[in-house]
Amino acid sequence: MKPLQLELNYFGPYKDQKIDFTKFNDFPVFLISGKTGAGKTTIFDAMCFALFGGTSGNDRQAKQMRSDFAKVDNETSVKFRFEHQGKTYQIVRSPEQEVLKKRGEGTRTQPADVTLTIFDESGKAIDEYKKVNAVTTYIHNLLQLTREQFSEIVLLPQGQFRKFLMANSDDKEKVLRDIFGTSLYSNWASELKNKLKKQQQQNSDASKKLNTYQQQLTWDGLSEDEITSLNPQMAVDKQAEQEKVQLRQKTELKNQFDTAKSNLTAAQTAENNGKTLDKNYADLEILNKKLTNLEAESETIDNKRELVKTLDWIQTLESDARQLKSAQEQVKTGTDTVNKLTTEKQLLDQKLKQVEETVKSLGDQKNVAEQRKNEIITLTDKKTVYEQVAETESKLTKVQNKLADAKSADEQFTKQISALSDQQDQLSNSGERLPELLSLGAKLSDQQRDLNEILKQAKSVSEQHHKVETQTETIATKQKELDDQVVDYESLHNNYLKLDSDWASEQIALLSKKLIAGTPCPVCGSTEHPAPAPVNTITVTEEQVKKAKQASDDANTKLATVKTQLDSLQEQLVDSQTELKNDSEALKQSLHEKLAITYTDQSDLQTQLQDYQAKLDNQQKENDAQKSKVQHDKSLLEDVKKDLGTATADQKEQNQETSKIEHQVLQLQTQLKDQKNQLADNFDNLDELENYLNKIIQKQAEYEKNNESANKLLVETNNKISASNSSLNSEQRYVADAQAKVAQYHESLTSEMTQKWNKPDFEQLNNLLSELSKLSSLRTDINNFEQQKSELSGQITTTKKNIADKPRPDLSVLSEATTAAQAKVNELETKYYDLDSLIKDNNKLVKQMTELLAQVKEQQTALAELQQLSSVTNGNGAQKLSLERFVLQTYLQKVLVLGNSRLQQLTNGRYQFQLDESVGTHRNGTGLEINVYDDNAGKIRSVHTLSGGESFIAALSLALALAEVIQNQSGGIKIDALFIDEGFGSLDEDALSMAMEALQTVEGQSRMIGIISHVRELEDQLPAQLQVTPNGDGTSKIGYQLELK
Repeated sequence: MKPLQLELNYFGPYKDQKIDFTKFNDFPVFLISGKTGAGKTTIFDAMCFALFGGTSGNDRQAKQMRSDFAKVDNETSVKFRFEHQGKTYQIVRSPEQEVLKKRGEGTRTQPADVTLTIFDESGKAIDEYKKVNAVTTYIHNLLQLTREQFSEIVLLPQGQFRKFLMANSDDKEKVLRDIFGTSLYSNWASELKNKLKKQQQQNSDASKKLNTYQQQLTWDGLSEDEITSLNPQMAVDKQAEQEKVQLRQKTELKNQFDTAKSNLTAAQTAENNGKTLDKNYADLEILNKKLTNLEAESETIDNKRELVKTLDWIQTLESDARQLKSAQEQVKTGTDTVNKLTTEKQLLDQKLKQVEETVKSLGDQKNVAEQRKNEIITLTDKKTVYEQVAETESKLTKVQNKLADAKSADEQFTKQISALSDQQDQLSNSGERLPELLSLGAKLSDQQRDLNEILKQAKSVSEQHHKVETQTETIATKQKELDDQVVDYESLHNNYLKLDSDWASEQIALLSKKLIAGTPCPVCGSTEHPAPAPVNTITVTEEQVKKAKQASDDANTKLATVKTQLDSLQEQLVDSQTELKNDSEALKQSLHEKLAITYTDQSDLQTQLQDYQAKLDNQQKENDAQKSKVQHDKSLLEDVKKDLGTATADQKEQNQETSKIEHQVLQLQTQLKDQKNQLADNFDNLDELENYLNKIIQKQAEYEKNNESANKLLVETNNKISASNSSLNSEQRYVADAQAKVAQYHESLTSEMTQKWNKPDFEQLNNLLSELSKLSSLRTDINNFEQQKSELSGQITTTKKNIADKPRPDLSVLSEATTAAQAKVNELETKYYDLDSLIKDNNKLVKQMTELLAQVKEQQTALAELQQLSSVTNGNGAQKLSLERFVLQTYLQKVLVLGNSRLQQLTNGRYQFQLDESVGTHRNGTGLEINVYDDNAGKIRSVHTLSGGESFIAALSLALALAEVIQNQSGGIKIDALFIDEGFGSLDEDALSMAMEALQTVEGQSRMIGIISHVRELEDQLPAQLQVTPNGDGTSKIGYQLELK
């Protein structure tokens, strides 16, 4: 991928700026120069944003790259054109931003937008993508890189790689994990660790369950100490023995229970038989008593039989008696109706006379009513004229009000135009302050960038302070370790010398025993042996001497190692102190030159920096508020001008409307005068006319209504009199017929009673007729009496037969026997089921414990395997190397191999990277530590011992190698551009020349290299320059230099 052109529109400090990278095709290396904060790094941010929708770092989001000076009608966008694999690509991307609405006033949020166009070798567009997801996928497949990897390959921030070079293994692991995507291995190790914890917890839970189940077991004949001494497996075995004894006890209880149940059945049978016999005796007593009571009612039953005979005769007379009563009621009702109809006829005759008089009176008023009717017609015609006058007066009032409103509106327009003119003058004065505020904003941005750089320096110094303190503590610890090691070595060495001496003495004594007279002594050479050394019991063996010597040698080796480590730590401390001093001096100089700050200690520095930041924030906030106000005033000025023009036009239109209304008022006044001349003389206004007209209309309506009602009532009254006469005659005939029926039935009943009682007695007849309803119940009482007497006699006979000759039993004795038998059964049943429940409960617990014991045994085997696997993958073993770090170690080894080719050339073969494969004291210092082999000194050194210039060259070599490895990992994608951001300020003149020569000869032959820096020496060495120049108003412009001045 090779950049061709880059256009930036309201992106960062750039407004409509275009960068043509093809101008540098003939130069292996070019410089991107400019002041701090001018926008050099923003160029790379723009390329990264165009390709991936994000900036090169994590400090700013894409939408924050919109220029502060951009107005709502200025659109932020980046257009990036580049070559790749024979094709040309152009991508145009805009972030989310606030823009003017297309319709109406105000702003709207415009979403992010992107367009990717693809051109063939002839420059013809062959394809286009406009959806964000489609473009993202296409770019990723094309370049085979993520945004983060692209940033690592194309932009080399030297400060970060120097930090990476010096970082411990833990910090290197975090960086390499993101680059090579090895989090899978870390996640796998974490998952194994979590599974191990879960398995350990499950094993612990199973053991706790076993203890819980064991505590729930019930024991027979064991003491508390014996129970406590049992482990789970012993408890299971002991329960099996106890169960055998309990099963025998259960069988014996079952036999006893069956015998007791048979005894209970016999007792219950005897008690039930006794209860039946006793009930028969009680029933016999009750039956005899009922029979005696029933026989006492015999006389009453005889009287009821006589009454039934009489009522049967009365029942034959019931129909005639009912007919007589009905006819008598008809006579009474008909007589009452005749009397009522006679009274009604008399009233109707009186009413007819009154109605005839009313009709005659209304006929006399007919002529007056006709005159009133004609007057109503005349006045109704006059009413229309009054209504027209009222309508015209109403219109005149409305138009006069409208005229007053129009004149008021004229005055309001005059006041509004005056106020808008004043506001226009004020807003025009406000807009003149914008250049001053933009200049102040740019100045504050420069101060903020200076402060950010100093904050980074301060943080670095603080970290160096902490590092020196940590190294000092480490050296003290290592010194103590050395002192302890010296003591251990001296003790072991002295022990070895003593054992060796003792063993030699014992060997000499053994040899003296074997001396032969005349033979020279192997020690002194004498042929005489007057006093050979005595031979004692051997206490020291040769093996003990060898072990003591080995221990002494090991302690000596360890002592030498600790000394070497202490020397290395002291060298690192000196380097760190030197670096701290240099960085502190640089910080003080920067504080003095850029912020005019001097400080006494770190606390004072932090306080002053916070105060400076707060002051800067307040100034920036105030400036932003002032700029917003000016921008707002500028926008408002346009609105005011527009409103002023509108108000002037509206006032002119209102003046025309006022003249039109005045003309309408004059016309209505003339019309009203003509209408009033046509009004009647008797009435001053429409209300008087309507009141009089309503009265005579109401009076006429009442006359017509009364006349109609009187004639109608006359007809209705005559009809009622005719109907009344007809009803009276009919009712009189009905009464005569009823009186004839009364005489007929009275004669029939009199004859029957005379035959039965020798005289008629209608009172007794009516009394007996009222008793007829009781006839059915009387017969029922008689039948029930006979039936009950028969049933009681039969029941008494049956009960006596059931008793026979048996004596009446004593139920209390039988009940006590049954209760005793039941208690025995309950007692044995409780014992049996308690024992059965205890056996089942224990069996259930034993089964659960047996299953858990097998589970625990299986879990322990799996736990041991999982623990070993987790230990290996998480780096908890002796090598302190996790699976992920082992994989990253392989990647880092590839990086170091490629880095050595550049490092040897940049250092004339003096230095070579080496991966430190030794096991550190802690995990964070193991696996990814980098050393250098110093050919001049002929030994391996820590990268911490390199000077500032040497560490820059090493970091540059490492960064270039890392970029190459990432490209290879991404399928060998070729990136034909490289940007190196700062870092050259720490090089001396020779190192700077060496670095430039290497970049031009080694790297610059295969790709375009841009160095982002403000180092003066580079401007003097590199003829090709892309110059970023601030304009002083927050914007920057792009310029080119293609030869040295």
